[in-house]
Amino acid sequence: MAVNLFSTVLALLAAFIFMANVMVFYTTKRKGVTWIFVISLATSDILMAILVLPFQIVEPWSIFGSGDLICKIHGAITTISVRSSMFTVLLISADRYVAVRYPHSYRCMRTSWTGPVMMVVVIWLYSTAASVFIVATTEQYTYNPNNKVCSQIFKNAYENRSSFDLCVMVYREIELPAITISVAVFAALIIYKIYSLKRILESTKATGLQGRKVVLADRPMDRHVTNTLVVIAVFYTICFTPLCLYNTAHLIKPVQERISRKQDLLFGQITYIIMCLNSCINPTVVLVRTKGALRGLREKMGLTHNNPGPLGK
Repeated sequence: MAVNLFSTVLALLAAFIFMANVMVFYTTKRKGVTWIFVISLATSDILMAILVLPFQIVEPWSIFGSGDLICKIHGAITTISVRSSMFTVLLISADRYVAVRYPHSYRCMRTSWTGPVMMVVVIWLYSTAASVFIVATTEQYTYNPNNKVCSQIFKNAYENRSSFDLCVMVYREIELPAITISVAVFAALIIYKIYSLKRILESTKATGLQGRKVVLADRPMDRHVTNTLVVIAVFYTICFTPLCLYNTAHLIKPVQERISRKQDLLFGQITYIIMCLNSCINPTVVLVRTKGALRGLREKMGLTHNNPGPLGK
């Protein structure tokens, strides 16, 4: 019953993730370099919906008859999708922090799309290389017919293993928490800076006496984009923190001894669903916060009359 409920929830999430992110491609305007980051995030979410979640909903190993191979493919695709999403959010957070902290320098740097495009390309190349690396350094990656899940058994670096194995284990266990903490720190700094600018504007009543400090607040579009992307970063932190805690709990032996396999499977499913919710929240935030996006979609579908107004000109 629990497995069927888990599969049903994932099926609904996959359908919503796919449709919402396709709408992001269909409605968002190609304006500003931040559009590159949004499209990269939507691409990773679509990859999650069409190539990662279906492995959890159906049993492809029963069709192809090679569970171990399917598990390796599933692990590689999951690594690409999750890591590209993680690093894109990290890039978004760092980009918005620089935009808020150094507004003049940021506008001088963001005169071309070459830099953002190259950074996104590097993220996807790294994610692909990381997927190959993790699958290659996995001692056993096989299908578990009892729990109907793919089981990963990594090399234990503490039992007569080389320093390379130790580095691999540290890389696997630290990468996700490090990125999540970095995103949280950037989001907190951005929120603090925006709040400080707001107080400055309220005290000076936007007279321009503060010069550089009110540059961002004097541009509503910049402020709107920053607020939108900060919301994405905050929800990323909320959705990925349970996964970080779940992975960390697996490293603590007393915790492992107290939790049964059934409880561990249940906790794993809950954290997986919460992580997938992040892929639902990202396009929802972009569509809701993008001016005229939903209205433009309704007009293209013929659900409303095209009545041009200030936003339609």
